[in-house]
Amino acid sequence: MKLFAICQALLVAADAFLQPPSSPHQQARRGRPPGSPSLHALAALADAPPLIPLQDPPAIVRTADDLSRQLLQRRPVSLREVPFSFLQAAGAADAADAGGLPIYDSRTKKIDFSRESLQGDVPSADDLAAAVKGYGYEVAAFAGGCFWCSEKDFEALKGVNSVVSGYTGGNVANPSYQQVSKGVTGHRESVLVVYDPSVTSYESLVDFFWRSIDPTDRAGQFCDKGKQYTSAIFVRTDAERRIAEESKKKLQSSGALGSRSIATEILPAATFFPAEDYHQDYYKKSSELYKFYRRSCGRDARLKQLWGTAEPVPS
Repeated sequence: MKLFAICQALLVAADAFLQPPSSPHQQARRGRPPGSPSLHALAALADAPPLIPLQDPPAIVRTADDLSRQLLQRRPVSLREVPFSFLQAAGAADAADAGGLPIYDSRTKKIDFSRESLQGDVPSADDLAAAVKGYGYEVAAFAGGCFWCSEKDFEALKGVNSVVSGYTGGNVANPSYQQVSKGVTGHRESVLVVYDPSVTSYESLVDFFWRSIDPTDRAGQFCDKGKQYTSAIFVRTDAERRIAEESKKKLQSSGALGSRSIATEILPAATFFPAEDYHQDYYKKSSELYKFYRRSCGRDARLKQLWGTAEPVPS
């Protein structure tokens, strides 16, 4: 089985090397000739799950009775056929207590917003915020280049419940990593931050975000170039927009960035699509590849140059 998976990975890798560059960032890598896959794409490929069908696929549930039956038996379920409104009506907390999926795991006290759990039925930004608020949390979305790095940075903050890597701001539903990395969907690599407003604030998250990126880079972030890697703050409410705009104005006038202007956009929140599961917690699952990528991309070196420290710290 391992040999089969390795062969598959090699075939995919060969195909990747033969493909012409499909977006500007693939030609802007550190010393990599045009046509070579990016560091980001190679690292993702190395850890991608093998394309082997499941031996025991999860049951499809279409009614409340189906869902209850499967959860009580602690069997895996697929929510592909279940609309988000049904999950809310069925009671997300009860489902989680029974070992099921949506959206809150009462055992770990973590919000589960993975692609695997949603199975393509992704709620709107407002629906997601409403569901999370029912558990006492708020959500914030940021684009800071490589989502592996942003996820690790935000997860270190006190008051952050969970961070999900994904795609937002584009015009294609349920985009794949391959589509987004080619720059053809309009999405940015982003993170969805679920936080406890009684412990930290949206303003603190925005302040921290600035110090995790290069706000002056209009072409992308660090070694990743293309719109899909450009930075942005996605705001859902008037209050969030006011905080983000005031924070941006304050940073610009502080002189911390010299004469360079801030390129980071402040945009309306859009549907957030979780990235494939192998991207989630990548810095934990593939720590050596992650460290290699982050170091090779020059992220920490640039952060230290801008802010005086290699990794962001709360202001």
